[in-house]
Amino acid sequence: MSYKSNICTFNGFSLAEILLTLVVIGVIACETIPVLIKSYEGKEFEVRVKKVGTIVNQILKLKQADDGDFSFFNAGNDHNDFRDAFTPYMRFVKTGGTTSLFPSFYAYYKNYSGGGWTMLNYAGGITYDGIYYGFLNNSSGCTTTSGTLQNICGYFFTDTNGLKGPNMYGKDFNFFWVVKKSGTYVVYPRGITGDSMTCVAGSVAQNTSRGCTAYYFRGQTLP
Repeated sequence: MSYKSNICTFNGFSLAEILLTLVVIGVIACETIPVLIKSYEGKEFEVRVKKVGTIVNQILKLKQADDGDFSFFNAGNDHNDFRDAFTPYMRFVKTGGTTSLFPSFYAYYKNYSGGGWTMLNYAGGITYDGIYYGFLNNSSGCTTTSGTLQNICGYFFTDTNGLKGPNMYGKDFNFFWVVKKSGTYVVYPRGITGDSMTCVAGSVAQNTSRGCTAYYFRGQTLP
């Protein structure tokens, strides 16, 4: 009995086939990598904005536990008083006016034609994790109203990655209210129902950009 062995012959890829494969891989990479980077950046903004809201809410609870029904404001009743109420808890590594700490200009949400806001001078501070805070008081008695939102004491804004870009509302630049509700101070992201703040892609005004912050806390995709 005789046996035949089956011999399989394998041919290598030609240079043209290898080059074609590399081109296809390159095209796929060019299309997918920017999407992945954008998705990662969006998630990073969300995590950092939520972190800010959580931290400040916890600070308000600690402050009230320590000082009872405190006021944010001393005799001067200015923005510095508002920031200084947080200072023992936030442990700023640097404080000063916001014009000396923050970037000078922030684009409105998804406005790529140059529309935006030039930073004004409020009370500011930078924490050890590189988050920039700006504080603005509205009223010592927490009597300010925005839309149907009442009992507003003041608000703060943050740049969650400092001097790095994109320096844009709804991205690294976000706004929060401090409200006195039933004797307790709480933080609300701008854009909550009733405060008259919205989030519009290609925004040309502050009030249609400041409301983007609430999207992160509602689990919504920004427009």
